[in-house]
Amino acid sequence: MQILEKILKRLKWPLGIALPGYIFFQGYKKYKSRPSQVRILVNPLAGEGEAKITVKKIRKALNKRMPESKIDIIFSRTKGDLSTLAKEAVRDECEMVVAVGGDGAINEVIQGLAGSSVVLGIIPRGTGNVFAQEMKIPNNIDQACKILETGEIRRVDLGKISDRYFLWMAGIGLDALVAQELTSEAKDKLGIFSYFIFALKHLKKIPYTKININCEGVESNFKSLCLFAGNATSYDGKLNIKSVDSMDDGYLDVCIAQKVTPLGIIRQILWFLIGRKTYYRDIQYFDVIYLRAKKLRIQSEPPVFVHTDGEVIGQTPCECTIEPSSLSIILPGKV
Repeated sequence: MQILEKILKRLKWPLGIALPGYIFFQGYKKYKSRPSQVRILVNPLAGEGEAKITVKKIRKALNKRMPESKIDIIFSRTKGDLSTLAKEAVRDECEMVVAVGGDGAINEVIQGLAGSSVVLGIIPRGTGNVFAQEMKIPNNIDQACKILETGEIRRVDLGKISDRYFLWMAGIGLDALVAQELTSEAKDKLGIFSYFIFALKHLKKIPYTKININCEGVESNFKSLCLFAGNATSYDGKLNIKSVDSMDDGYLDVCIAQKVTPLGIIRQILWFLIGRKTYYRDIQYFDVIYLRAKKLRIQSEPPVFVHTDGEVIGQTPCECTIEPSSLSIILPGKV
């Protein structure tokens, strides 16, 4: 195909012959690169429950951008449904599965796609959409669908705690307490202000805990506010770690936050109020210890909550590992 394209470009044929031929082969190449079977998995509670309107817009955008693809749209009914539906899509040999929802919906879908060749696409419709924000996937449905058409497919790592995968990051301690206390109902009613109320509630007494970490055989003890184990997480400041670069390096980027000042908390509240949810980027305000790890065992006194991609999965102790090249995902950019 590339040879034919070069011939059409370089041969000094009349424009009426060369140009149509070149356009034909360009269109053929684009056609062949699109998935023939796409399954859209929708969390009907995301996006303030406007599922029917959302689906109508998605179908219209994909019919315009990917008219030759077979599009199936399926709604989840209960928590955990999306994982089962993703596994069924793998079994049915779908080429692409699109998660429509927030970080929780994406996390459910990757449980069914992990280890397969099926490509994950994302249309962000949740309250937080932190991972989509990291990856610069827009909330606009048509623009998100454009990425499904023209984006770059990458094979990336997944983190894992017990039998639960995570794409973005895991949090232990205060970060997971936020996820535990802020229910879906609270976030639907109050939106971004639910985080503000939580911060005010815990401002007077910040919950520190004693943690023990065994990182690949080396044990350490800390007094910690929270611990972040990032797979596709950006940390600004001195660390200068970017999610797009760290999500396929075979390591977890672990940050242990030892202390945060009231000024630091106020700074995070202000970020929330202007719409930025990636508060962990400002890790330099938390007096952190940073390490890279493929495997770590975490214990704490007292036990604290653990979340993966914003979904609470239990409490410490836990073991966290990296699973290299476990997921294909389509992201902004050109193949």
